[in-house]
Order: sequence, then C-alpha cells, then structure tokens
Amino acid sequence: MWTFTGLFNVNLGTQTEIQLGKDIFLCAPNPILLSVRNDLALNKWQSEEIDGVSSFLVHRKPEPQGAEYGREDHVEQLQNALMGIQVLKPTETIGFIFQGTESGNTLTRGRTTYRPPMNSGEWARMRALNTSLFVDVAATIKRVNRLMHGESAEKKNAIYLLQMALEHYHPLIKGLLSVAGLDALFDSQDRWDFRNKLCQSLGASTPAFPDWNSPIFPVPQFTVEQVAIDLYMLRNKIVHGVDLRKAARDKNSPVDLSKAVALVPDLAPRPYSLLLSEAAIYLLCRALQVNM
Repeated sequence: MWTFTGLFNVNLGTQTEIQLGKDIFLCAPNPILLSVRNDLALNKWQSEEIDGVSSFLVHRKPEPQGAEYGREDHVEQLQNALMGIQVLKPTETIGFIFQGTESGNTLTRGRTTYRPPMNSGEWARMRALNTSLFVDVAATIKRVNRLMHGESAEKKNAIYLLQMALEHYHPLIKGLLSVAGLDALFDSQDRWDFRNKLCQSLGASTPAFPDWNSPIFPVPQFTVEQVAIDLYMLRNKIVHGVDLRKAARDKNSPVDLSKAVALVPDLAPRPYSLLLSEAAIYLLCRALQVNM
C-alpha cells in the first residue's frame, strides 16, 4: 500500500530516495508516482501542477491483498511525518493525499484525500529543504509521532493549529492560528505572560526568523522579544474584530500594525501585521521543537 503526497522546493541532491523512518521516505518523482496525474479527482490545473512537484513524501507498507484495514492509519502516519518536516522547516505541499496498491511495476489507485495545499511563507520559500536539513528530519518525525500518540492534548492541539495555519490561504488567519498554537503550549494568562514564556522558551534575543538564507539574505532584524507583545496584540485584535489600524491607539500596548516594514532590504515593504503573521508560523515551529 502506497500513501503519498507531493512537496515543492525539496532538493534531494543526487539521491532518488531518502529514508526518514520505518515505512517513510522522500522520493524523487517517478512514473509510478506521477501516474496520479490521471486521477479523476483532479482537474486539469491540479494535474499539471503535479509536474512541478520536486519530491514525494511516501508511506509504503506491505498489506494483505484486498485488505481495507489500516488505510486510515497509513494516512495518519503520513500526516505525522509531514508535520515532522513542517516543524523542522515549513515546506510547500500539493495538498492531495493519494493511496494505491502496488502490483509489479504498476500502482492501482485507490482513495484520494483532498487537503488544502500548505503555504510555508516567503522566508521559508527562499531556502529549499535540502540535505543539510535532512539530518534532523527523521528524529523530528519520531518526536511528532510520540507526541501525537501521547496524552498531552495541548501539544497535539499546537500541531493541529500549525497544520491549519499552513493550510489557510489568508495570511492574517495563518498568524492568528499560529499564535493560538503558541498559547496552547504556554497557556498564557495575558500578553506579558505570553512574552515571558516565549522569551524563556526560545531566548529573548533569538531572531524571529530562522537563519535559513544566509549569506544571500541576512537574517531579518526582528527578535523574539521585539515581536512577542505585538503578536499577542495582533491575535487579540483579529479575534475581537477590531480594525487593525486602531491598534496604534491601544492604551495598554499600542502597536502600529499598518506600518510598512521590509523583511530584508532587497524585498518590497509589507504591512507589519503580515510580517508578524509569517513570523508566528516559524516561532510556533521552533517552540514545538523545544517543547515536544
């Protein structure tokens, strides 16, 4: 039984297959996997988009012929492996999860599950997932599996919220869900408690954006301490339906969410609220790495 999904911006180097754990591996596109382009569940645009997939994440496990038992479990294991990759470094996905049974050199397609494609954010897209990061992927997948089979509902919720944040199309809602994931881990009492726990977990002077893209692009000059309160305020304003432009006049913690800021000097400025929303994704990823 094959269960698999497509990833973008993954560089396998000279390898065609990289093992990430029991029954889980990354695989370069091949005729068997690309045959899903003919799946009737896909429209023409979706079928053509699969041509751009740089790697497939595959769960492959022997199964008695004709057996239905365990197919949901295979999807769950694939999803856990995918979230292990995302916790380490957010990566774009095709969204669809395909299943099929292998017989000889052919794959008889079975169920196709639709999930929204994951959008990793501009800073993450600037660096491919490559061999220098694969060293930690297998261990991170194991930790996610232990967490998802453990008893901590809060940590499971943080994983689910990260997944939904990556899958959502609206950048501000992505930020809202990511901050909610951080709060699931920290159970903050207020903005100050949130800031203190985030700084204690990741380090106050730690860059809010991971150093993925040096030396081509310098690390954006925003630290965990600088953005912590602002993230909490952004979450509050969205949750309570407040015009984000009014946040600059907040009596307790004013923050100008509309001001234009540049991620790095070579990129066009964007509203501060959008920069915060993207940073929230990466902060949740790192908080999960520390707290899993």
